[in-house]
Amino acid sequence: MRAHLPPLPRRHFHRPGTTWFPPPLAFPHPALLDRFYLQSVWHGTGVAQTLLQAVDERARDYGIETLWLCHHPSNERAGRFYRRQEFQDTGVILPFTLAGWVYNDIVMVRGIREVGKNTER
Repeated sequence: MRAHLPPLPRRHFHRPGTTWFPPPLAFPHPALLDRFYLQSVWHGTGVAQTLLQAVDERARDYGIETLWLCHHPSNERAGRFYRRQEFQDTGVILPFTLAGWVYNDIVMVRGIREVGKNTER
């Protein structure tokens, strides 16, 4: 299943509490993929694709149909990886504050993939 995105204007949303979800994520049974990081020694090895496949399998077990995540635009490597893994930019910018600095993350979304489906690195 692949999430089909309606056209969305680029907007800024604020998250006042930990249970807040961006309004455009009105997709079927969504779940947040939070803090998906690998040490640089593992970049380019296929480990991230394997982990993401395991996330898909576990999410399917729980009835999740859509994954969403945020990444900072300066992390171009992460953005390329997520696009190769069929995540789509929602057009939503999600600000967060860390140590007094405001950062604006890009919100991406995709449907859960079929078992065994893998995309290239």
